[in-house]
Amino acid sequence: LELIHTQAIYTYRNALKLEGDTEEKADDYWKQAIAHWVTVIVNDLFWGIWRDYRSEVVGEISDEILAEVREEMYQRLKNDFRDFRLKYIKDGLEEQKTRHENYEVLLVREYQAATEMLNVMKENPQLCQQLAIACGPLQLEYWRAYPEAGTQIAEAKNLANHSPKLKSYLGRLGFYHTMVFDLKRYDSARDELTERMNETQVLMVEVLIARGHELAAKEQYREAIETLEHAARYRVEYDRVVALLVEKTVVYVKQMPRSKATIESALDLMTRLRVQHNIGEKSFLTELAQLYCLQGIEYHKAGQFNQALETLRNTLELDPNNLDARNYFIDSLVAYAGELATRGEYDKAIDLLNEATEWDVNQASKYIAEGAKIFAARGRKYFGDANMAATNYQTIDAIRNYLLAWEDYSTVIEYLPYDYEAQDIYRKLQSLVGRIKHLID
Repeated sequence: LELIHTQAIYTYRNALKLEGDTEEKADDYWKQAIAHWVTVIVNDLFWGIWRDYRSEVVGEISDEILAEVREEMYQRLKNDFRDFRLKYIKDGLEEQKTRHENYEVLLVREYQAATEMLNVMKENPQLCQQLAIACGPLQLEYWRAYPEAGTQIAEAKNLANHSPKLKSYLGRLGFYHTMVFDLKRYDSARDELTERMNETQVLMVEVLIARGHELAAKEQYREAIETLEHAARYRVEYDRVVALLVEKTVVYVKQMPRSKATIESALDLMTRLRVQHNIGEKSFLTELAQLYCLQGIEYHKAGQFNQALETLRNTLELDPNNLDARNYFIDSLVAYAGELATRGEYDKAIDLLNEATEWDVNQASKYIAEGAKIFAARGRKYFGDANMAATNYQTIDAIRNYLLAWEDYSTVIEYLPYDYEAQDIYRKLQSLVGRIKHLID
């Protein structure tokens, strides 16, 4: 900044004595100096970077010290530029108007410069109007505090509204439009716009969080959850947003009336949120487990034992201490084992009964008795298949099935020693197996 400032003054003062290209070159230097000067005066980002840098060297810099440094820099620069600004405004106006340039030096905010511009306006109202058109409406906000400029401002703004070249300066991004298209400060504009986007996202998330709280206070929980989901998509304050999302979702689900439709709806919501946000908070998982439990119980009561097992297994994975889920899960294991046995799927049925025994050792004798019945049913099937094979002279198949039947009925007799039908079949199989072994020997 110091270098370009000194270079601009030196070149311009020498250019006043010369003609031709040198003066044009001096003008370019002044434009650069103006751009840097305005950036230092008005750009908080510049001073934030300066403050961080100096703090590493001299320690923390207070707001008061920062304000003093900025004021000192302003006082050092303003006098050098004052005379040139007036000359630049007067002499360069027509060229600016043609090129639609808008140098921020004309958007000055300090009182002294505003007074100087007002003096120009009083001398030449038409010049004021042309100045406003050439510079764009952005500087009107700076002049609005001065009543003397009211008529000219209104007229300039009216004309600017009908000018495609100037209309963009009227918007909220007029400052950045000036920086990009007039000052050509691309890197600065990029940095500031990036920061603005980041700040805008932070503000948006705060707005959505506040709105979520407001909706929840009105017990509009579904809308509150949707609002917080929107906030989570920005990935700003993400952990905080997810924590609120968990909190509102748990409250919402707890107060829902329990029906098949509401349970399914709540499950869809909670499972989706859990997957999307990797939620592991205990209160959330406990409530999700309870929903699975309620759905599993409904499946069990409806005789849909396979679906009941799948759903209740989800419950127990999330909350192993859920007694209702545990009890209905065991009952569904036994019931589904019986259903599979009637369909001839004996192996799967026996596996389910073994699992029931692992879950409830105290009732092992009950499950063993049920298992023995399934062994007996499977043994009868093997026995029948063996007799059929023997009738058709399929000796190998007959022998294999007789042996399998004998093994099953051995198990039945072990656990149901007073089942006389099983004993009778077992004796027949024992005799056949003895003869088979004799033949093999």
